[in-house]
Amino acid sequence: MLLFILVLILIRGTWSVYQKARISSNKVNEISAKVQALEKKEKDLTESIKNLNTPRGVEEEIRSKFSVVKEGERAIVIVNNQEKEDPDAGESAGGFWSRIADFFLAPFH
Repeated sequence: MLLFILVLILIRGTWSVYQKARISSNKVNEISAKVQALEKKEKDLTESIKNLNTPRGVEEEIRSKFSVVKEGERAIVIVNNQEKEDPDAGESAGGFWSRIADFFLAPFH
């Protein structure tokens, strides 16, 4: 009986260590992913800083953020037509019942 109790205590301790190791492994994976994301962000920011340290980079950034042109250039604004073409433009806009009513009432117009 004493041996059984001792085995249960050892199993419980082993299980507890296993759970803590699993939790730690998950946290290490999460932190590694965050570190990789931050390293990528740092690389992108470093490239952006290098680009902004050149006159061409500054000009590109200003042109992308603001609507500016150099002297002698012209700005072209492209506007999308928001109106949708109606494929049934020749038909009544009222729908099925309007067309039925128009069919029967057309001789009286």
